[in-house]
Amino acid sequence: MLKVMLKILHQHLPWLMKAQLSTSNEGVDSGSMKKNAETSHDQLGLFNLANEYPTDRGHFPSSIEEGDLKRLILSHGPCKPDGPFTVEDEQASAVYLRWKEGKTISDESQKQNQRETNLWVNVLRKVLGVILCPASLSLTLRGHDEKYATQYISPKIQNELILTTSQLLRKSLVTEINECPFSSIVLDTTSDINRVDQLSVTARWVKVQNENVTIKETFLGFISVTDGTAAGLVETTCKYVEDIGLDMEKLRGQAYDGASVMSGVHNGVQKLIKYRSSKPVPFIHCAAHNLNLVINDAVNSVVDNDNFFGVIQSIYVFFSSSINRSRDLQLLAVDSSLSLKKLCVTRWSSRVDSVRGVRDRFVDILKRLTVISLTSKDKKERDEAVGIKKNTAKINFIINIVYHKSKIDFIINQLHIKGTAIKKCRPQCRFQILSISLSELRYLRNSWESVRMTANALAASWGIPIEFEKRRERGVKQFFGELASDSRIEDSERAFKINIFYRTIDVAVTQIEVRFKGTQMVAEKFDFLFPRNFVKLEVAEIKLATSNLLRVYGEDFDGDDLEREVRSFQVEFLDELKAEDVTSVSNILEIIYKARIASSFPQLCKLLLLFLTIPVTVASAERSFSKLKIIKSYLRSSMAQERLDGLTLISIENKEITQTLKDKVINHFAFVNARRKDRFSR
Repeated sequence: MLKVMLKILHQHLPWLMKAQLSTSNEGVDSGSMKKNAETSHDQLGLFNLANEYPTDRGHFPSSIEEGDLKRLILSHGPCKPDGPFTVEDEQASAVYLRWKEGKTISDESQKQNQRETNLWVNVLRKVLGVILCPASLSLTLRGHDEKYATQYISPKIQNELILTTSQLLRKSLVTEINECPFSSIVLDTTSDINRVDQLSVTARWVKVQNENVTIKETFLGFISVTDGTAAGLVETTCKYVEDIGLDMEKLRGQAYDGASVMSGVHNGVQKLIKYRSSKPVPFIHCAAHNLNLVINDAVNSVVDNDNFFGVIQSIYVFFSSSINRSRDLQLLAVDSSLSLKKLCVTRWSSRVDSVRGVRDRFVDILKRLTVISLTSKDKKERDEAVGIKKNTAKINFIINIVYHKSKIDFIINQLHIKGTAIKKCRPQCRFQILSISLSELRYLRNSWESVRMTANALAASWGIPIEFEKRRERGVKQFFGELASDSRIEDSERAFKINIFYRTIDVAVTQIEVRFKGTQMVAEKFDFLFPRNFVKLEVAEIKLATSNLLRVYGEDFDGDDLEREVRSFQVEFLDELKAEDVTSVSNILEIIYKARIASSFPQLCKLLLLFLTIPVTVASAERSFSKLKIIKSYLRSSMAQERLDGLTLISIENKEITQTLKDKVINHFAFVNARRKDRFSR
C-alpha cells in the first residue's frame, strides 16, 4: 500500500515536500515503515522539496483527482520548515508582496523625495523666471507688495538660484570655448562703487554653426582684485581661468589697454603671460585706446585746438545749464537735427560727436545766442551769450568744425564694433582700419581747398566774413646768422593752414604709424589670407608666407600640409574667392564649411580660425563696466561679490540662457532642497 502511494506521489506531485509519515499499517511497525519509506524515496528518485517549497500549499494543482493523494495531503498537511519564525504567515506574505511590487522602505522614501522634487520643480519654474527676467535686464530684485508673506524669494534663495544659474551658464560657455582649437583673452580693470578693483575677463573665440562663422567675445566674469601689480593680476587671472576650466594651452592672443602694468614690455601682464605659456601669445594694444591717444595727441599738440574744443564745451554748458535755453534751442530743431553732445575726455568718439552736433545746429545756435544777447534781462547771461557768439562767428572756428569732423569718426565707430578683427577690407572685414585711417588723413591734408569751400558755404548761411582776422605781429629782434625763412608768416590764412591744419593732421598720421606698429607686425603675418591677396598669390609667395608664419606658429601646424592646402584651395576655389561678397577671412572659412570640405583642408581651417581669434580691442570688457555700474549702484553697494558676478554674467550673456539650461538649474536646485522645505519659507 505504501509503495503504491509513494509511486502516485512521484507521478503527480514531484514538487511535494518530503513528509514525515506516521501510519499504523497493520502488521508493519513504525520503525520498519520509516525505513521502507526512505528506501522507496531513494528508489523512486524523489528529492527533498522541503527547502525548495516551504509553503507547498500554494503550489498544489487546482484540482486533485486521486482520492488517496487528497487524503494523504489532508491528513499530513503542508510541510513547514522548522521554526521559530519572526513573523506570522500573513505578515510574511504581505512583506513578500511589498518587496515584489517595489514598496520597500528605501523605495518609498525615494518616491516621496521624487514627489517633493516635482513639486519644487513646478514652484521653481516660476521663481526662476521671476529672478532671471530682471537679472537679464540689469534691474533690481526688489518687491513692493508686502501685504502677504514673501515665500520662495528670500535673499538666500535668490542668491542660490543666481549662483547656480551663473555656474551652469559659465560651465556651458567654457565648454563651447574649449571645443575650439584656439582662444584669446581680453582683460581690463575698473573700480566699483565701493572702490574695489574689478577685473573683467572676456574670451574671444570663433563659433562655427550651421556653416556660419561668428566671432564671439564671451564675458566670463568679474574678479575682485586685491593685488594691482602685474604679478598679482597674472596670478589672479591664471587661478580663475584654471578654476572655471578654460584651457590655457589653446591661448593664442591677449589684448589690454595701454596702462604700463598691463602692456609693459619687461614686467607687464602681457610679458608675464608670455613667460607662463609655452605657445606664442601675441599682445595686441587695444586699437580703440590707441586711436583715442592719437586724437588726443593731435589735438593737444596745437594750442588753438584746445581753444576750439573749449568753445565747443562752453556751447554745450551754456544751453544745458538752463531748461529754458535748452527748450528754446530744441524748438528750432527739425526731426533729423542732432543734439549737442558733452565733450568727454575718455570717450573715444566724444570729440567727433561734439563737433558734429555743433556743425549740424550751427545756425540755430547763432540764432539763440543773438536773441539771448538782445532780450535777456540777466546781465551775466547776456555777457556769456555775446562771448560765445564772438568766438563762434569766425571763419577759423568754422574751418575747425569742418576738418575736425572728418571721416575718422567712421573708423572710431568700426573699432567699437564687437568682434572686430585685426584688419579690414570693407565694412564687413575689418583688417585695414589702420590703412584706411592713414589714407583718410592724407586725403584730408591735400583737401584744403575743399575744406575752405565747405567752410565758406557754412559761413555764408549766417553772413560771417570769410576772411581771416589780421593780428598784429609782435616785433622780434633778428639775431646775427638768422635766415629770412625764420621770420613769422604774415598771411593769417596761410599761417592757419600751416600751423594748425597741417600740423594737426601730421601729428595724427605720425602717431598712427608709431602706435600701431606692433599690431601691424602681427597682421602682416596673415596678410596673404585676405581674398584680395589670396587670389594673386604665386607658388613662391605661398611658400614664403607659410614659412614666415611657421617660424612663430610651427607647433600648431604641419608646414608641408599647410602649404599644399593653401595652394590647392587657391586653384580649386579661385572663382569663389573673386566674388564681390567675399571680402574677409571669415568669408573664406564659410566657403570651406558650406562646401563641406573642412576635413580636406584641416591645416588651412586652423590657420583661418587662429587669425580670427586674435583680438583687436577691449571694447567688450569696457561694455561689461557699463553693466557693473548699473548692477552695483549706490543703492546696492552692499552686494556680495558672488551675487555681483552672477548677475553680471546673466545680464551680459542672457541670450545663452536656453530652456535646457533652465531645466538643469531647476532640477539641480530642487533635488538639493527637496528634503529641506523649511528653507523655502524663510
